[in-house]
Amino acid sequence: MHDVSRVPHDLAPYFRGTWRMVACAFPDGVAEAEFWPLTIHLGEAMSLRQLAAFMSHLFRRDVSYHDSIVAMSHARPVPANLDDVRQRLAACGYADWLESEDYGNEPD
Repeated sequence: MHDVSRVPHDLAPYFRGTWRMVACAFPDGVAEAEFWPLTIHLGEAMSLRQLAAFMSHLFRRDVSYHDSIVAMSHARPVPANLDDVRQRLAACGYADWLESEDYGNEPD
């Protein structure tokens, strides 16, 4: 499990809203099995570069731009737990997150 109870000190300010939403959705931490569904769902709204950067913080490992491309590829299999991840994020303000200035992309 990847602990999300504390925001990393080096997390970019524009990722803080994303972190809070994920922490709300996964209060006991994010399991490794949730990596791909979470990457896919967040990737529907974030740039590939920002997605890789955020997921690297969340999973505390190097997540490459290529991983982001694979997650968003139509050729990839759909994880069985994708709907569960979507529902968890929806319950924690996904729609509001999309409308906020704090939704995970660098400000222009």
